[in-house]
Amino acid sequence: MEEEILNTTKMQKVIAFATSQNVEGAVELLKLCRTQLTTVIADDQFQTLVNAVTLEKESDLIGRLIVEVDKIKQTDYSTIQCLNKPQS
Repeated sequence: MEEEILNTTKMQKVIAFATSQNVEGAVELLKLCRTQLTTVIADDQFQTLVNAVTLEKESDLIGRLIVEVDKIKQTDYSTIQCLNKPQS
């Protein structure tokens, strides 16, 4: 019962944040804080691969955040992946 209340409280906080005006600032902050590279190409193949994977994962995370926020704003809570994962 207590775990269910905690999960409900977390969900309420996520929904409140995603529907607030602050979420746009959070997305912009993520964009500003991501790895700043002038080029993906590095001195060796390994570092070039690391740079490419890092940028891809960061972009993927920001993209998923935006998609999930849009789902919350449309009140489609059943399809929100981050809210329907089992909590560890």
